[in-house]
Amino acid sequence: EHNGTFRGNQPAIVAAKAGLELMLREHTEQRAKELGAKAKAYLEEELPKIDPRFKVRGIGLIMGIDFAEIDAKLAHDAILECFRNGLIVEGCGRKDSVLKIMPSLLVTEEDLKKGLDIILRSVKKVLS
Repeated sequence: EHNGTFRGNQPAIVAAKAGLELMLREHTEQRAKELGAKAKAYLEEELPKIDPRFKVRGIGLIMGIDFAEIDAKLAHDAILECFRNGLIVEGCGRKDSVLKIMPSLLVTEEDLKKGLDIILRSVKKVLS
């Protein structure tokens, strides 16, 4: 509400405050931890059925599926297959050997499951 050279961008500050208030009101941090734990457990249960060398790591809703022990190039192929099936994921790690999963903090449990299923189908397809 003040104007001046070093007072910051007022609309950005108001938007940030509103975002923080929403996150506190909706318990976003706790929800991300809970959904992340469910997602990680689901991947750790399903991925070994495809190949036991997969490693899942991460915290909260930021996770990665490590292809390093299998073939780093297959991570790239799985990322492209996910995109073909309507899901945007990206690679990270050495030689982009990790398929990074980073959904919105506001993702619904249903949409998260749909996304994880696309990932699993994509991984299975590129490994077959």
